[in-house]
Amino acid sequence: MFFGFPAASIADSQYHDGSNSGPLLTLRKFIDLSKCVPMRCTCVPVSGTSGFVLVLYLLACSTVSGQAPTRSVPNSTEKVRSTPSAQAAKVGSAIKWLSSFDKARRKSVETGKPIFWYVPTIENSFMDRTTEIDRYMKAGMFSWPKIIKRLNHDFVPLMTVPEPKQARTYSLVPFKFVEPGFLVVDPAGKTMLRCDRLTTQHPMWLEKLLGTVSGVDLVEIKPVQKTSFSIEPAWQLFREGSYQECLDMMEAMSKQQFPDPTSSPEGVLLCGMCLHRQGKQDAAIETWRFAASKFGNDPLAWKAAAEAEGLGPFVRGFEVHRNLPAAAYDNIDYASITSSAPSLTYDTNELWRRGTHFLIGMQRSDGAFVDCDYDFGGTDSLPNVHVAITSICGMALIEAGARNVNVPQHPHGPQHDAVELARSFVLDDTNWNFNDSDELFWAHAYRVRFLAASIKLGWSGKAELQRAVRGLESMQSPSGSWYHEYPNPLVTSLALNALKEAESAGANIDRSIILKAVSSLKRNRGRGGFFYSDAATTSPHMRAQDLTDASAGRLPLCELALVQWGESDQQRLADAVQVSFDKQSHLLASWKYDDHTSRHAYGGFFFWFDINGRSQAIRNLANPVLKTDSRKKLKQLILTLPEIDGCFVDSHEIGRCYGTAMALLTLANTDESP
Repeated sequence: MFFGFPAASIADSQYHDGSNSGPLLTLRKFIDLSKCVPMRCTCVPVSGTSGFVLVLYLLACSTVSGQAPTRSVPNSTEKVRSTPSAQAAKVGSAIKWLSSFDKARRKSVETGKPIFWYVPTIENSFMDRTTEIDRYMKAGMFSWPKIIKRLNHDFVPLMTVPEPKQARTYSLVPFKFVEPGFLVVDPAGKTMLRCDRLTTQHPMWLEKLLGTVSGVDLVEIKPVQKTSFSIEPAWQLFREGSYQECLDMMEAMSKQQFPDPTSSPEGVLLCGMCLHRQGKQDAAIETWRFAASKFGNDPLAWKAAAEAEGLGPFVRGFEVHRNLPAAAYDNIDYASITSSAPSLTYDTNELWRRGTHFLIGMQRSDGAFVDCDYDFGGTDSLPNVHVAITSICGMALIEAGARNVNVPQHPHGPQHDAVELARSFVLDDTNWNFNDSDELFWAHAYRVRFLAASIKLGWSGKAELQRAVRGLESMQSPSGSWYHEYPNPLVTSLALNALKEAESAGANIDRSIILKAVSSLKRNRGRGGFFYSDAATTSPHMRAQDLTDASAGRLPLCELALVQWGESDQQRLADAVQVSFDKQSHLLASWKYDDHTSRHAYGGFFFWFDINGRSQAIRNLANPVLKTDSRKKLKQLILTLPEIDGCFVDSHEIGRCYGTAMALLTLANTDESP
C-alpha cells in the first residue's frame, strides 16, 4: 500500500451502541440527544471520529436539510452555478467596506490610515469565474476574526472595481494585475503594497503581511503545550496535519472546566475542517451546517454556511492552514507579491511531501477528487472532469509511492490505499456521465494512463485496462481525430500517447485506430507548429499563418505522439522542446487565468497540461546530454512555481488538486531515470 484510508461501517463505530457512558456524554450538558436522529444511509462512515463531533453531526442531520443540486439537461453546455443562501451571502460583510475610492482617500487623509483596497475584478479581465473567486476571498481571508479586526482598526477598507483613470494610475489592467488581489495605498496615494494572483489563502501569512504596512506586528504563535486547553493548541495540531489528534484534543477540552470548543463557531468550524481533511466530507458539511444554524450572526457562521454549500475556499482547497517554513514569509518584503513562494523555498523532496499530503487530504471517501469546476462543456460534463482529475491524482500518488514519500501521520489511517480508492472510483461507470460528450474524452484518456501506470507497478488489472482502451478508441471520430468540445490535435496527441502507454503495459491496440489518428495529426501540422482546432474547420487565412508562438505550449506533446508511433524523428522532437522553452513567456502570461487570454489564446487551465507535455517529450529524448540539460531547465522552472504552502495551481477553475498532481507528475519526469 502507498497510503491508507479507513473503510469502516457504522456497525464498527464505538459510538453506535446508545450506552450511557463514553464520549457521547461530553456534550449532554448542552445538546438534547433525544432530538438526534439516526444517520441517513447516504452519510459517510465516521468510525474513529471523536464522540462530541459525532453528536454535532447527528444533531445537524436532524435540524438542517440540504438542497438537491440543480442539474442541466444531458449533453448541454448550460452552466448551472450555485447561488449562496442568505446566510452564506453575508461572508466578508463584517469588514466595514467603503465603495468609493474618493471617499476612501478622504478618510485616509483624515485618519492617517492607509487604504486596504480589495480589487474583486478589473475591466476587460480574462477571468471566467469572478463571482466565485470573490466568494473565496470573502469566505476565506475576510472571514477570520483577526483579519477583520486588523482591517477595520488599522486600515480604511475599500472594495470596488477600479474606474478607468484609477486602473491606469495603479496599473490595474490585464496581465499586470490578475485578480483576486489588493493594494495598500498610503494617504498620499502612493502604493505601499501590491498583491495579486492569490490562488492560495493562508490567514497567518496575510496577518503577517498586513503587519508590515499597518505598524502592528503579528504575535508569534507559541509551541503546542499538551497540558493547555485553549483552542490554539488544537489549531497547531491541525496545522501539522494531525487531524484526529486535533479532534481528540477538542474532545478533551470539552471535558475540562474551560470554554468548550463546541460553544464557539471557531471550534465547530475547526471540527468540520478536520473531518473534511480526513475524507469524511458529508460529516464535515453537516458539522458546518450545525455551526451556521447555532451561531447564525457570527462571521465564522457565515463562513461555515459557505463551506457547507461548497462555495468556500477551504472545501475547494484554496484556503490552507499548514505550517509554513520561515522562507515562505520572505515575499512579504516584495513591492509586488503573489501567493507563490519565493524561489527555492522548497526542495523537491519537500514538494513531494507537501503535495502528497494535500492530495490525500482532499480525496473524498469514495476515492474521488471533486474540487474542480471546469464547466466549459456544461455542468453535466463535471462528472467526467472529476473522473479525469481523479485519474491524474491517482497517477501522482503512484509516483509518490514509488519514491517512498514520507507523509507523517496519514490523515485517513493505515487500512486502505488511496490509489486503490481512486482506481475504484474511475472504474465505476456510475461515476461517469456517458450522455455528455464535451469532456468525456479526458476521462477516457486519463483513466487509460492511470491504469497503465498501475499495471507497471504491479496492479493485476489488464482486463480493466483493455476495457478502458476500447472506451478511448471508441471516441475517435471518422476523421481520425479525438475531440473535447471540438476536434483538435491537442487531444488527439494525448490519445496517441495514452494508447502507447497502454500498449507498453500489455494492452492490445487497434492499429487501424492509430493509422487514422496519425494521419489526422499530420494533417493538422502547420507552419511552425500544430493548429489549435482541426484543420478542416480552420480558415485558409489561419492555415497560412506561422503557428510557432501560438502552439509552442502544445508542440512537444503533439510531436511526441508522432515519434511514439514512428511517424516523426528525434530532431523534430528536440526542436519542439526547444521552441517550448523559447516561447514559454506566452504560457506564463496566461498562468492563473481561468479562461483564454488575448496572447495567442493561451488559457491558464492549460498551463500545467502544456508543461507536463513538455516533460513527457523531454523524457523521451534520445540524446542523453540534451535530455539532462532539458530536465535541469524544466526543474529550475518548476521550483519557481510552488504556492506558499508547497502546492501548485494554474487556475481556480481546475483547482489545486489538478495543479498539484500535474506539477508532481511533471517533476517526476525531470528525475534522472529512464
